[in-house]
Amino acid sequence: MNKLITIFIIFFYLLPSMTIAKTEENIWDIYYSDSQIVISTTKIPCEYNYKFNQELIIIKIQNITSNDLLVEWDNKLWYDESCVNCEKDNIEFKNKIKIESGNEIIGNCSENNNLRIFSKFTENIEDMPGVTKITELTKFKFENIKIENE
Repeated sequence: MNKLITIFIIFFYLLPSMTIAKTEENIWDIYYSDSQIVISTTKIPCEYNYKFNQELIIIKIQNITSNDLLVEWDNKLWYDESCVNCEKDNIEFKNKIKIESGNEIIGNCSENNNLRIFSKFTENIEDMPGVTKITELTKFKFENIKIENE
């Protein structure tokens, strides 16, 4: 009986910490949705040993069809309220991703690909030699979204 009470007390005290850990997961905001795909985004901190720590916008694309799809889109990015590529048609901001039927693909901190957008450096400015101002992403848009069966 004492073991059962001890287990109950331990579980009772651990329950709030388990709940806190669960709420710290990424919250995804749906950016675009149709009958073929769902595009969601979330903001995450990324810590590195070999470069300055950053905050990134991570992109998740879900293929909700039974077909392989090719998804294309253009990024429009505003840093400190100023669009850095609104007047340009640069291949650097064009994206193309193949996603298999029923699957999802998610960006991350370690792979430099079309599934992430630099938001800002998170280091203290005094810890970044040569940097005089930390520029921050203030807005982004995905334009010209095209979906084709593969």
